[in-house]
Amino acid sequence: MSSDRVLTLSHVNKSFGGLQAVKDLSFEIFSDETVGLIGPNGAGKTTVFNLVSGLYPFAGKIELFGHSVIGFPPHALTRIGLSRTFQTPRIFRDLTVLENVLLGFHVRMKTGVWGALLRSKMTVKESKEFEIRGLKLMEEIGLAEKASDIASNLTYGEMRRLEIARALASEPKLLLLDEPLAGLGREDRVNIHQIINRIRSQGIAVLLIEHNVSEVMDLSDRIIVLHFGEKIAGGRPREIQQDRKVIEAYLGEERETAYSPGMGADVLTPLLQIEGVSANYGEVRAIYDLSLTVGKGEIVALLGANGAGKTTTLRMISGIIHPMTGKIMFSGRQIDRLGPNRIANLGISHVPEGRQLFSALTVRENLEMGAYVVRDTATVQAGIKRVEALFPVLNERKSQLAGTLSGGEQQMLAIGRALMANPRLLLMDEPSMGLAPRLIEEIFEAIRELNRQGLSILLVEQNARLALEIAHRGAVLETGRITAKGDSVLLREDPRVKQAYLGG
Repeated sequence: MSSDRVLTLSHVNKSFGGLQAVKDLSFEIFSDETVGLIGPNGAGKTTVFNLVSGLYPFAGKIELFGHSVIGFPPHALTRIGLSRTFQTPRIFRDLTVLENVLLGFHVRMKTGVWGALLRSKMTVKESKEFEIRGLKLMEEIGLAEKASDIASNLTYGEMRRLEIARALASEPKLLLLDEPLAGLGREDRVNIHQIINRIRSQGIAVLLIEHNVSEVMDLSDRIIVLHFGEKIAGGRPREIQQDRKVIEAYLGEERETAYSPGMGADVLTPLLQIEGVSANYGEVRAIYDLSLTVGKGEIVALLGANGAGKTTTLRMISGIIHPMTGKIMFSGRQIDRLGPNRIANLGISHVPEGRQLFSALTVRENLEMGAYVVRDTATVQAGIKRVEALFPVLNERKSQLAGTLSGGEQQMLAIGRALMANPRLLLMDEPSMGLAPRLIEEIFEAIRELNRQGLSILLVEQNARLALEIAHRGAVLETGRITAKGDSVLLREDPRVKQAYLGG
């Protein structure tokens, strides 16, 4: 390994209000390597990119090419050799492909603003040189034939490549790539792999965030793993795949005693049927030919790494997005073209990732908002009593603003609000996210109790081991496709579950 250090983080800390997003983080990047930065949802990966890019103040020390980044605005960091891409391509859609690439050269211009305004001979010469270099860059990433096309006409995969080309135009010595493979099909992923390998061969260091951990392992010389803002492991890909702390961060801790799911499930009588569904999330193909059922009184766990398509599946069921192909049946009725309000009226409630409460309303007012499909006061009051029996603390906090609750109390309120519609099927998206172990146990005991009462539940949960302990059946998603499904007891020991999170 070269001794040419391009990036150093020393005891870096960053908080947003009461949330510590990065905690005492230290690591180094050298000029001759590609380093993968991975971790479960909410680990702090993109926050690290934003700190290195000069977007946020922080405590600790970050040095880029021997310079402290403190006091450097983002454009100045670009000038000394840093460039980056974003989770969603940020291109200028109304410009041509070539014009987008040429914008990346602006930090290397020598003629300045007045030269550009007056169109001096030096400016014209420099512009021609940049155009030649821009066309060469486009040839290297496979977009030379589309130089004159308007960028909005590109495919999503081509937009990803265009953003990388623009980043390379600034002549970086360190390139930060934020999920460059997200939402891409196989051919586009192969193209990005080749581009990243070519970048490394040119002596440009790469720091890479990517939810598809298997592909990060293939691309990276080293891996750094974050969990709740802390570095929990670092090393070669094979070492990381076998690291106990990493496995527990992605799959949950091994437990001596396991839950037993309720016995009242009727798997043979599907309440929800998803048949051959494909769907996009924005411009990204997120779901491919997905089929899944949830029986009456059953808990089904939907597992997979970040970006696998789990949240998209829940949004599709609840009518927020519509599938491109296939159909969704609920209680014998096709619902895949209905709006969210009509689906809620049929008996499906959705507890979204991140809770999404009305923070300026009280606990009681949030619960009442969840009862918008209920027509009579007595039923609303019965619903509130049911929620308060499940989560007694909400009765104590009934007049408190939702935004002032603890994270665990907010999660209880989000579940309670969904229950106010008296659903037959509850969609739950990451109910344990950001919670302390004691609160996670409380939330999962509440899920078991709801299931004992006969409620069917489709559970998306980052803690795979805990989800499979409470579920009757499970299914594993990888890049929008189900790669394993079956009885939860069998899935707990299935190596494909670990492979979906950490590669193999």
